[in-house]
Amino acid sequence: MEKAREDFEKAGLGRAVVGNGRSDQIPPFRQATGWSGEIYTDPDKAAYKALGFKHGMGGMLGLKSLVSLAGSVLSGHGSRAVQGDALQQGGVIVAGPGNEVYFLYRNREAGDYPATADILDAAAEFT
Repeated sequence: MEKAREDFEKAGLGRAVVGNGRSDQIPPFRQATGWSGEIYTDPDKAAYKALGFKHGMGGMLGLKSLVSLAGSVLSGHGSRAVQGDALQQGGVIVAGPGNEVYFLYRNREAGDYPATADILDAAAEFT
């Protein structure tokens, strides 16, 4: 999402990361990822559970997760950005006015992300 920051700003969209680590892990996460947006923590993973996001080794063993890990290592990032429960998969949610959910994507494995265009298309419904 950081790479597409301009696209999100042009669309008038805010961006936030919700991690499952502790609040003291936010500065190292920012340093490792370059993330400039808002960050929230959910160490109890209540939001992850409510949204039905996957948890477990199954999300770490897929082809996308191995390719993502190799790309991170080759670019010098490794797993420094991982904070909290590394077995917890995340996703993307686009929520709009009136507590309406316009888009929900649950990562199937590490390195699995929706296309930016799909997120922006979903958000265009309420912007």
